Amino acid sequence: MSYDDLVNNIMAQNPSITAIAIESNGAIIYQTSNWDLSGDISSVIGLWSSSQGGGSLNIQGIKYICLEVIPERLIATNVQGQGHIVAFKGNSGNRIITYVSPDGDARGALAVLNSMAAYI
Repeated sequence: MSYDDLVNNIMAQNPSITAIAIESNGAIIYQTSNWDLSGDISSVIGLWSSSQGGGSLNIQGIKYICLEVIPERLIATNVQGQGHIVAFKGNSGNRIITYVSPDGDARGALAVLNSMAAYI
């Protein structure tokens, strides 16, 4: 499955996922045109890799509080209602990082990513 097909499938299953980036070995290998994660990817991966749980991250100048940080996933939310970050490590080791709209369900987004793990 191509990355375009994967992203279209994910967004069709959960329309509250409005932006996606895919990372491999510290580099962005795909991202939707409405999101540039290149300036923030190293801090996201650094926090995620530390797996200490908690903490916060900044993406495009917006601060997100981490609710869960484990090797398989990262879930963070903006306390001012500006959305959520849901990230998941696929079977290949690639990581998919998604932006979920403020009215979206982060756990629902995680369920969709989990169902697509074989393709990430």
